Order: sequence, then C-alpha cells, then structure tokens
Amino acid sequence: MIEIPLKKSSTVPLYRQMSDHLEKMIKSGAFSPGERLPGSRGFAKSLGVSRMTVMEAFRRLEDLGLIVQRGRSGAYIAGIVGEREKVRDRSSNRWSLAGELPSRSLIPSEELARIAKSVLYRRGGDVLRENPTAGIDELRRALVVHAASRGIPADWQDVTVTSGGRQGLAVSFGALKSAGVSEILMDGLNYPDAWILAMAEGLSVVPFSRPGDPREDMESRSSHTALYLVPSFSNPTGHTMGGSIREQVLALSHAKGMWIVEDDAYGELRYGDSSVPALRAMDDGKRLVYLGSFSQALFPGIRLGYSLVPGGIRGRFLRSLAERGGPASSLVQHVLERFIVSGGLEEALERARLEMACRMRSLCTSLVDSGLGSFSRPQGGIYLWLETPGLSGRDLARLASNRGVEVASGDSFSLNGEAVEAVRLSVSDISLNDIPEAVKVLADAWRGQLSSLK
Repeated sequence: MIEIPLKKSSTVPLYRQMSDHLEKMIKSGAFSPGERLPGSRGFAKSLGVSRMTVMEAFRRLEDLGLIVQRGRSGAYIAGIVGEREKVRDRSSNRWSLAGELPSRSLIPSEELARIAKSVLYRRGGDVLRENPTAGIDELRRALVVHAASRGIPADWQDVTVTSGGRQGLAVSFGALKSAGVSEILMDGLNYPDAWILAMAEGLSVVPFSRPGDPREDMESRSSHTALYLVPSFSNPTGHTMGGSIREQVLALSHAKGMWIVEDDAYGELRYGDSSVPALRAMDDGKRLVYLGSFSQALFPGIRLGYSLVPGGIRGRFLRSLAERGGPASSLVQHVLERFIVSGGLEEALERARLEMACRMRSLCTSLVDSGLGSFSRPQGGIYLWLETPGLSGRDLARLASNRGVEVASGDSFSLNGEAVEAVRLSVSDISLNDIPEAVKVLADAWRGQLSSLK
C-alpha cells in the first residue's frame, strides 16, 4: 500500500492532498506506465479516509491524464505520463451542464465487451435467435434479484424486458389505453418524451394542480385516469416525493381504481442520507407498473430496461410491446444477465453513485460560492433545478451558451409551454474538476442580469 502524508487539520481538501501527492509521484517516475494503483476500498481503509475521497482523487488524476480507470479492473498509470486523454477538445473551452447521458469513463465498456465475447463463444447462435416477448427467463430472474436492492418484492414472471425506458413508457401507455384509460396525470414540469408518448397513444395529458403533488387531482377523478410519476430524483427538478405523500397517493390509487406508472430511471442513484424506497416497494403492485432502466445511469447505447407488470394488465402489456418493436436484443439480454450475476452491475452502479455524489456536492458548493443559491439539494440522480426568479431561463441559457456553458432552459420541460424562470443543471457528463470553473463562467455570464434584481 502507498503511504501518503495527509493533514486532516489543513484547509486543503483531503482528496486534493491525496491527488497532489500522487501527481508528484507519477511525474517523478516513481510509478511505471501501466502500473496498477491500489483499489479504492483498500486505499481508503489504509489512509483512514472515505472511499469517496479516494474516488475524487482518482477522478482528478484521470482528468489530468495521469491515470486511466478501467471499470472493475482498477486505476492504472497512463501509458504516456502527463498526456491528457482526448475525451474532448479543451481548447474549445466548453462545458456541458445540460447532459443526460453518462460520462464515457462511467460506462463499463471493457467488462461488457469481455462478457459479450464470452457469451458469443459459449452460446454461439443461440444468443442471436429470437427470444420470448417478455425476455429471456435467465435475465428476468436476475432482474428480480436486482430489484430487491430497491426493496421491491416481485415474482420473476412479473418482469418484462424492454428496449430501454422510453419503449417501456410507450408500451405502458399503450396498454393503459387498451384497458380503458383516457387521460393521464403528470407533473407540469416533466421529461418531455413522457407527454409526447402519452399523447401519441391518444391519451389526454393533464398537469398536476400543485407541482410534485397529484393528490388533489386524484380526488376528483376516476379509474379512467392514470398517473405517471417519477417519485425519486425527477427529471428535470431532481425532486423527491416525500414518504407521507407517497403513502396517500398509493391509497388514493386503490380507492379510485387508478393505475400508476412509476418511472424509476434514476432511483438507483441515491446518495442522500435518507432511504428513498420505490413506490413499488411500498405497495402490492396490483395497480402499478414499475419501469426500471440502466440507460441513464450506465450504458445508454445498450437500450435495455425492464418493467414489473401485474397480472391484471400483463396480457395487454405484452401485446402492446409486440406492437411497438417487440422484444429487446437477445445478445444484449444475455450479456446483461451475465453482468448482473457476476456482480458487475452493482459495482458499476456503486461507482456511478459515488461519482454523481461527488459531482453534485461540488456543483452545490460552487453555486453557493458564486452567489447562485436558489435551489434545493437533490438526494440523488443527476439533475439540479436552479430557480432564477424574475429572469427567463431561456435567456439565461442563451447567455451561458455564448460563454461556453450549456444548460437546459426550464421552458423545455413545461407541459403547458409556459415561460419558466429556472434552468436545469446536470452533472452526468462533466468532470469533477471542471464543475467549479463552469459555474464561475455561469456567474460571470449572468452577472448583469442577476444584479438587476438587487
């Protein structure tokens, strides 16, 4: 193990002390190119620091081009010391705080490639044949075990595999339409594809009367209305629905005979102190379709998601799936099944959680330090909703873009198309090191506008 002198009483963060010391050692030639650094868990224990501290230090070294992180394999000294990985052209001086896809460094591509090669070698043509509409049984069983990490009790026969969360949404809305649902309630600030897909299925879309809280609207409706919810770390606001509201929403759904579609796309990325159970973990699931996806957290290109579908609507769901593209790729399903069973998925998700927690903490700190403090700190996920009272989110997004920082205007997520005085910030595809600089540029770009409010 490597000994690193850390001064815990210093004002310099521990991760920076650690990365600075390792940087000196690497540049002095103490390590050889390709040499593996200690694992983050063991390293943290030997130094008496948190694993997150080690992850932050490694991330800074990776941004400097001094190390390369290779998923479960670990962190290695870069082949040419001091040369940055050319992930993007830094001379362009642009940062993205608008991203929805994960950083390349978080995608476990090498591990997945190894598994895909192994699966093709061992299973041959079997993995390239058509599979059942609901998905291969081995993956469905593995997904039930995985869902237990969200506290969800389910039978593997309730699982249906889809080609990503977006297909899961379209299939759910199609199934509900065939079951007699005519309108769907959803938050007025929402993932745009949600209302686009619902309307494409012929459903009337009605925004909540109160942001983040559908109870009042549910009271006045019947079983012809369904509910679309992203209760954990929503897009775009990062909002988490409180426990008491969740309980009342579930009770109302049973009393009214209303279906709920729970989109838990970001539920795997909790890093707050409090447990945030899925709605499906709090309920018998008889009137609830649960949608899970790994696309946003880990590997968008694979396009694989899963749904927990109760018996009362399962037949309609499978028919809807068959009409909307059919089953997901057989090869992808076999690869993901092996990835889950080997423990690779949980390790990749843990890494993503740690990384998103580090980035979100840096973003929140940088916003406060820059005087941009109108936000609630998310408990998980990748999004932060920055309110800009009195100022157009669209205008601020344009000013930011002119200075090299991309943010998402709040207008983009408004179901009614109304102007929104807010912007959505994302930590999914910006390095930890770049966040303070990007926020500083934001503050400079908006300085004249912000001062007009004082």
